[in-house]
Amino acid sequence: MSAVGAIVIFVGSYVLVTAVFPNYFMEVQEAGRVTLGAQGLSEQAIQAQLDAMAPMQTPLANSLTGGIATIITGLIESLILAAFIKAKAPAPRLNQFNLKKFKDSSRKHFPPHLTVITLPPGKYLKLF
Repeated sequence: MSAVGAIVIFVGSYVLVTAVFPNYFMEVQEAGRVTLGAQGLSEQAIQAQLDAMAPMQTPLANSLTGGIATIITGLIESLILAAFIKAKAPAPRLNQFNLKKFKDSSRKHFPPHLTVITLPPGKYLKLF
């Protein structure tokens, strides 16, 4: 399920930053510039940090990061849930055949441990 979610996140994020908010990354850079300036960093230090973040500030890189993070989150969540939630073992099925111990008193020449397959009317046992 997380793979489906990753596809939805990837496409949604890509459309969001290319069509809906095309100036998103410029606004993020400007907000970063203001925040780093408020911390008292020099203009060269601010520009160095913004340049280091620039390769990840593209629609493809941003969308791909969101998709990969969704898959990793789904995997971790599945492992945690699997540790606490145990599925009940399914009841054994024998297709449409009914297996039972043969206990017919009129046939005493059969060993008591013999298992007989009884078929519903109109059904045939295919051996090969």
